[in-house]
Amino acid sequence: MLEYYTEERILAIKKSQDYKDILLVAWDILEDMNDDFAPRLIAMLSGPISSSGKSSQIENLAIFSRAIQRISTGGLAVFDQMPFEDDIGRLVTQPKTRG
Repeated sequence: MLEYYTEERILAIKKSQDYKDILLVAWDILEDMNDDFAPRLIAMLSGPISSSGKSSQIENLAIFSRAIQRISTGGLAVFDQMPFEDDIGRLVTQPKTRG
């Protein structure tokens, strides 16, 4: 499902200033997936990345990535949030500003 992550969308994720910016990119991807897969449902795997599972976030991300790949290969349409992970982490740690 990574074909939905165009260079333009990856750049928009990297330039995001807040969760709203990231949401808009995710929404565009989900709309395109819906156009391609409707009326099938679109799944998303969820779970702890920074805690539980293995003892490291890197190992947990690798497990997550493999699970998404396996499920996608099985024919289920899966929204892959992995390209958002670094920038969500960046937004979590950046100081909040009021505008």
